[in-house]
Amino acid sequence: MMKPTVVLVHGAFADGSSWTEVIAHLRESGVEAVAVANPLRGIASDAAYVTSFVRQMEGPVILVGPRTAAR
Repeated sequence: MMKPTVVLVHGAFADGSSWTEVIAHLRESGVEAVAVANPLRGIASDAAYVTSFVRQMEGPVILVGPRTAAR
């Protein structure tokens, strides 16, 4: 069974580089991880872009987004 790849998606006020330290930590732990460059054009188009990115991945994927502040 293939190990999953962690795909990290940044939020509205960041870019893919915001995940650099997380990716390094995951890879040091033996987990493959990548960040998707979310284009931030709108919810529907961003979702379509991320979906397309994930569908091109080989094997299982764990999709991760940023934590939002509690209200």
